[in-house]
Amino acid sequence: MSGAVENVIMRRLGMIKAADAELETRWELMHGDWGIIELRKEGEVMGFEFVETARSAGDHERLAMYSSTIAAGNYVIISVPEESYLHTMTDLARFPHPRPLLFCYDRWGNIKVPRCS
Repeated sequence: MSGAVENVIMRRLGMIKAADAELETRWELMHGDWGIIELRKEGEVMGFEFVETARSAGDHERLAMYSSTIAAGNYVIISVPEESYLHTMTDLARFPHPRPLLFCYDRWGNIKVPRCS
């Protein structure tokens, strides 16, 4: 599964650089199961992006990590596989505002911003 996570991370890095070339990024695969991208501007942490697998998406420790990251004043984006989107959205609905942004990706690593149906 780390191949899909790494594909998503590489795509997100390209999207981030295209949106703001001044952002500095650092990324890491965690335990071969999920990944994190750190974003900085002029040395200051701006936010984090978490790329989850179906197995890691609902982890309670990760939900606490999202919450503490937001409480520290950073933005959070979470990317999950399509099949985990609705469950993750339900988990995030319990968060106070601001909530993390939620993206999903298909099995090829194509990132999608889900639409309301």
